[in-house]
Amino acid sequence: HLTYIAAEEGFEVQEAAIFAIARSAQGCMRDAVSLLDQMTSYGAAASPDDSLAISLEQVQQVLGSAATETVAAFVDALAARNVSAGLALIRDLLLKGGSLNEFVAQVVEHLRGVMLIQMVGDGALLEDCAPDTVRTMQKQAQEIENADTLGAIKRFSQAMGELKGGFQPQLPLELALVELIEGVRQQPVATAPVQAAAQPQSPTSPAAAKGTTSPATRPTSSPVAQQTSAAPLDAEAVQRLRDRWDEFMATVRERCGPKEQASLRSIRDLAIGGDAVAIAFGNNSFTQGVISEARTKDAISGILAEILGQQVTLICQSGEKATIPSAAGHAVEETESNGPDPLLEYAVTELGAKVSDGRQAEDQP
Repeated sequence: HLTYIAAEEGFEVQEAAIFAIARSAQGCMRDAVSLLDQMTSYGAAASPDDSLAISLEQVQQVLGSAATETVAAFVDALAARNVSAGLALIRDLLLKGGSLNEFVAQVVEHLRGVMLIQMVGDGALLEDCAPDTVRTMQKQAQEIENADTLGAIKRFSQAMGELKGGFQPQLPLELALVELIEGVRQQPVATAPVQAAAQPQSPTSPAAAKGTTSPATRPTSSPVAQQTSAAPLDAEAVQRLRDRWDEFMATVRERCGPKEQASLRSIRDLAIGGDAVAIAFGNNSFTQGVISEARTKDAISGILAEILGQQVTLICQSGEKATIPSAAGHAVEETESNGPDPLLEYAVTELGAKVSDGRQAEDQP
């Protein structure tokens, strides 16, 4: 249709120029006709028979795009991992007043052609490209790994959105090129920390794990987590938690934070049984939500496991009474303790509360 319009206006259009106009319009006929009209106003080169012909070079000049050879040379630099050649092409483009956005769009379009050839095996899907361009793409498809082609398309597409005409408008494009070339070489170095993290095999005591293990890794590195089975929690476990309650709260503050520690101080009841520890928060939905958050809950479960010597499931409940679900076992009946209740001791020492006999209060006038 563009060729027909040009003929009616008395202009000839080179086939490559028609394809360039169509690609720039991105399927919008109105934009394509408008661009063709700009080209006729801009002027056309004289053909050998003195007729007027619109050339590819003129279309590229109007669009601010680079020559097809420049785009191919840039992809060649990428294939050869030649950073200096690629950066030089970007510099030359700027010196000639070319459009960076148009150039990156051309590079992405060219790499798309390379990808299609790599996937299909031939240029059957590139009918809108000039034969010389297809042959160049076929050569490059043999020189670039498929994964590198996909990565380049994604990275240059990202760079296109970062070109905002700042003090160094070419910087996003330069960074994309350097990352694609140098980044591939640095990939083996990036895997070293992962290998190092898998090396420690010696058992770690709960005391050492307390000071060196983060909440995210504690469940896998703790000796407790390596146990395949454990006996149900008993009265001895209840007493152990009572005796080490201050240590438990201090560890929660260290690993989770003061908000989580304060939330645990507001619990109304605690029950232990089977492999579970249940905590009741009364009607305080806020503190229950703080402790129920997945990461916090896992971290506190890990701390309890270190103190009790086996894996436990932490259950957060509302209400005044904590209960152990039947599926987890039966709650342990607490025996009379000679030591102070840790919650009561905290209320007295930290909050200034006083312990009184209810019967004495009734006798007072």
